[in-house]
This record gives sequence, C-alpha cells and structure tokens, in this order.
Amino acid sequence: MAGLVVTTSPQEAMARLAAGTPAFSHLLLQAEAAGGLLGELVSLSSGEAGPASALVLLGAAGLPPAMAARVAVTVAAPVPGWLARALRPRTAARPGAHSLTTEDELRRALAGGAVRVLYQPVVRLSDRRPVGMEALARIEHPVWGTLPPEAFLPGMEAAGLLRELTIAVTEQALADWNGDRLAELDLRLGLNLPLDILSLSCLPDWLDAQCAAADVPPARVVLELTETQEVTDPAALGRAAGVLRARGYRLAIDDAGPAQRDPTELINLPFSVLKLDKSVVREAADNAGARAFLRRSIADAHAAGLTVVAEGVEDAEIWARMRCLGADHGQGYCIARPLPAAAVPLWHRAWCAGIPDAPPLDAPHGAMQRASLGSGT
Repeated sequence: MAGLVVTTSPQEAMARLAAGTPAFSHLLLQAEAAGGLLGELVSLSSGEAGPASALVLLGAAGLPPAMAARVAVTVAAPVPGWLARALRPRTAARPGAHSLTTEDELRRALAGGAVRVLYQPVVRLSDRRPVGMEALARIEHPVWGTLPPEAFLPGMEAAGLLRELTIAVTEQALADWNGDRLAELDLRLGLNLPLDILSLSCLPDWLDAQCAAADVPPARVVLELTETQEVTDPAALGRAAGVLRARGYRLAIDDAGPAQRDPTELINLPFSVLKLDKSVVREAADNAGARAFLRRSIADAHAAGLTVVAEGVEDAEIWARMRCLGADHGQGYCIARPLPAAAVPLWHRAWCAGIPDAPPLDAPHGAMQRASLGSGT
C-alpha cells in the first residue's frame, strides 16, 4: 500500500481523491461522515486510478490498522457501517465492460438526464497556475455505473445524436461554470465539438444565447474541435472558426498526433490552441519520431500564435519533457483526474497551496537533459 490518509473531513477526502499525485485508489467511508458529498466522493472513487495504490479513510471513528490494511489491499467484503469503493487501474481492461449501442438506449440516456459532466484541469507548465478545465461527458447507467466516452460516443455518432449530446453537455457545463463554486476561479471552460456541429451556421447564435443565459462571457469558453471527423474542407472550417472567434470564443485543435490528426493544415486557420494527443506525448520518451512530431508541431503552433497544451501528463518526467519541448500547458492524471463540479474548487485550493504535491517546476539537470534529448532526435 503506497499510503494511507485518515480524515474526518469530506472536503479533505475529496481533495485527496481529486488529485492525480499521489494516486489514491481506494476509499473507505462512513456515509454519515460524507457531509452531503457522498455522491461526489463515490463518483471520484469509481473511475480510473494511477499505478499506485493508496487509501483514503473517511469517518468519525477509525478502523483498527489491520482492518484498514486489509481493505486497502482488497476492498473486498463490506465492513459493517462503512462503504468501500475501489478504483480500477487505467492500464487494465475492465472485465464485463458495457457499451450503449442501440439508438433506443442512447435516446433514453439523453432524455432521462443520465448525461453528466466531469472537468479535468489544465495548468501552466511553467508555474503550475490553473488556467482551465475541459468538460468531459459521461453517462450514469443505473446498473453499470459511470460509462466512459468509448462506451457511448461511437453509438451516439452512428445514431446521429452528437448534436443532442453536445447540447446536454454544453448546457450543464455552462450552468456549473456560473455556479457559486466555479465562477470565482477565473478558469476557461473547454467544450468538445465535432466538426459537423462546429460548422453549423446556427451555432454562434445558439452559443451566444447559452452563454448569456448562464452569464458566462464567450472569452472564457474554448471550443475544442474533436478528431472524430476528417476535415475535408479547411476553407469552410476556417470561415466557421472565424465567425466564432469574432464573437469572442477561443478555438482549439484537439487530439493532434501522427496517428490521429496532423495539425499542419489547420494551424493557420483562426484557432487559438493546439492540444497534443496523449498517445504521442507518452511515446516521446522512447520514440524519436514522436519527439520530432512534437518539436515541429509546437514550433509551428507558436509561430502562428497558438498556445500548446500537452495531454496525457501523467508524471513529473512527462511534465519536464513537455516543458522542455516548449508546451505551454499540461493536462493529465499527474495534475488531476476528471472531477465532478463540487470537487473543482477543492482541487483548485489544494493545488494552488501545493497540497497535494505537484511535479517540480525544475527537474534535476540530468533528468531535464534526458527529458529534452531522449535517445535520439
């Protein structure tokens, strides 16, 4: 067991679970000690965890150390009066994973309010300052629990329901961003939009109306062009992006990578942000081709005036490497896992205070050299 935190504060428990480093992968709590945050705590402890295993113990009365250790290792049999939750490792396949594939299932989820939104922080690599949150869609299934995007997005696209999903996520995210807990944080909100929706002529007016109703300025919204659809008409995309940018929105090229989307033809369109796909960010340690792609893409983006975000920042080494390569911002489990809205201000407060610990701003010289040079060009 990598660590154990015992607390009577649901806020501290939530902050610990929200953080990406260290990775707390188990939760044991007394329901009455949750202080109205039971749903959020359970949500944070039923997603994906990092490779380390640690335990957060929340309750008014402690458990004997031997029992706590047993639960930390197995989270097996329920302990009387306590609720145990475990996180699955990100690298492990989920046994019995379920997907929503039929149009009826998907429409029921949309109509029944099953879509929920989580938020993953984006921070500045140079000084750790939080700069934004990306809104991520999930579906809460009554039997299967929280479903990740891969369990419903392909079905949504096949059934022609991405517009309905986008509406649900946008409305919920803007409402959260105008809430008392998030409005004061001065963070940008990233919203994922597929190409066919970003290109709709009615989108600018609809977004303006939604932002006005939620009292969220367009300047705080980043529209992220997802990579699920191929760009066949860059000129038309440029016109649509230009209209949105003129309204005050920032636009991002999402999921850029040699195996995903080559950003070359899009960088000189009216985009403000380039997001590097987590796969190429992770491969850069051992893959000279990945490093070459990153260097070229970051240089081209900066030359065009774009901010560069590295996705998949999962440890201090990746943090240092991407900073050396010139990325401006980072996003990943080293910073935080996707959070329910209630956990965002708690994470923000803890992160800005340096608790839990963040990756160092300056890695040792040798580590920085290895991060920047790798084993090749």
